[in-house]
Amino acid sequence: MVEKLIEQAGQESTNMVVLLRSIIKWALEILNVDTGEIYLYDPTREALVLQVAYGYTVEVHLGVSLKVGEGLAGKVFESGEATVIDDYRLWEGRSPAFEGQLSCSELAVPLVFESRTIGVLIFATDSDRRSFSQEDIRLAMLCANLAAVAIENARLYEQLHSSVVRLRRTLEEEVAERMAELAQRAVQMDNGAVLVEETASTPNIDELLGRVMELKIARKVLDEVTSIPLDVPSIDLFTPREVEILTLVAKGFSNKEIGRHLNIALSTVKFHVSSILSKLHINDRTRAALWAVNQGLVRADEAHLLDDESLSV
Repeated sequence: MVEKLIEQAGQESTNMVVLLRSIIKWALEILNVDTGEIYLYDPTREALVLQVAYGYTVEVHLGVSLKVGEGLAGKVFESGEATVIDDYRLWEGRSPAFEGQLSCSELAVPLVFESRTIGVLIFATDSDRRSFSQEDIRLAMLCANLAAVAIENARLYEQLHSSVVRLRRTLEEEVAERMAELAQRAVQMDNGAVLVEETASTPNIDELLGRVMELKIARKVLDEVTSIPLDVPSIDLFTPREVEILTLVAKGFSNKEIGRHLNIALSTVKFHVSSILSKLHINDRTRAALWAVNQGLVRADEAHLLDDESLSV
């Protein structure tokens, strides 16, 4: 599921609401609760906005805006720390926007991307049914870290896509303009209407053809550039265990082989591989191996670049 979220964040048809709904449903399954919310910080309004709510009654609050420090989301955004409220209805710090809330236990964790808090992820459950444990907090933080990557990837893609559309439109217009100019001069030549005296600023047909080709090449380069990751992740982003697993992935070890080699569960291996791929903003093991080679984790002759598991975690 993790890799699907990351992939969804890079698709051209990405819709932020759809992505956020996918994230919240996935996170609710991980923690085995039925209600959740995602707040994202809006710097223009200097407030947290409830973007997605899933579960009983909370959907009526969609669009609610909280100041930094207001309510559970605002306090967690401000402190950057996970917080558990055993009974939200009795909690004195609740926002007036949620008066009349049913009795429930809530767990809120910050969405952090590259040391910057971008929002808050909240889980809720019937307080009579269960309370949140330290293990729940750990799982929620892991979900939040992966969700933050997916959200920022989606935002980055939307910004990049808008820039590409504008640049491509400009190139298309320039190509069309030059082609029209070229066609006009060709007609003039056929009619014998080419001026004898051409100034240095007046391009001849060869020059116009050259400009058209330059623009077409620029457009092709643009297409290539947009498929290249914009940033180069640092090795410092990875935990020692992730570095260890990434090195084995680069050497062609399967998930089962990694589990046996490190004496850890297969599910643990899959989780770490998903985290590694998300941090690298990629979705296949072959490119992860190439990155490991470039970082000097493995030698080129050790790397396995044609892995049967290249499209899976």
